[in-house]
Amino acid sequence: MEMSDIYANVENHVKFSDPGESTGTKPSGGESRRYKAAVLGSGLLSLLLLVGIIVYWTYNKEMVHGLEESLLNLTEERYQLKTSLLNLTEERDQLKTSLLNLTEERDQLKTKRSCPDGWKKYYNSCYFLSDKKQSWYDSRQDCRRKGADLVIIESSDEQEFISSILGKTSPWIGLSDRDTEGTWKWVDGTVPTTTYWRQYQPDNGGWGAKEDCAHIVSNSNPKSNWNDLSCTTVQTWICEKMA
Repeated sequence: MEMSDIYANVENHVKFSDPGESTGTKPSGGESRRYKAAVLGSGLLSLLLLVGIIVYWTYNKEMVHGLEESLLNLTEERYQLKTSLLNLTEERDQLKTSLLNLTEERDQLKTKRSCPDGWKKYYNSCYFLSDKKQSWYDSRQDCRRKGADLVIIESSDEQEFISSILGKTSPWIGLSDRDTEGTWKWVDGTVPTTTYWRQYQPDNGGWGAKEDCAHIVSNSNPKSNWNDLSCTTVQTWICEKMA
């Protein structure tokens, strides 16, 4: 509302009437001025009240509008959060499904992993115990032809397992010190972290003999049943390959 309109409304509602019209007497100049001043003051007061109402109404309208915008923003944020939560829930379900599928595939692979006929399975390895006797060198060649190598014993559990399947044989294992006397290595070049030598072994044969290859003595304590022999001695052997 324009200020000119406000003043027009005030002038329309406030009429400066001559007080002498009702009394029939003409008021003095001082009384007329006081009367007009009172009427003008009343009009200005009404004008100030009207302006105050307009200002208050405008302020409250802007405030309400601001609150409405804030409420709308909060509603949109809540909707976005719901959408994000829904997406996360779907992703979680997809991950659960993927994990379940991977678990099933793993179990199927475990089931499919088997050893050839004549081989014994232990964890993820297959073991072949020969029923013939050959030198350490020829025994290793036989293992290689089978896609394997002479056994490498990497834990006490594996040592216990191998010792349990020997029967009466005392087979070659994949351990020797052929390259450097006294430095025993597995066929893959690694040095054993734990050994299970018999008492006073390895002794390299003594009396000038040369014993550079290791085998397991059957019917002995699994904690100490390794012995060194000449690599040309004929013994049974144990091959190992991954299942």
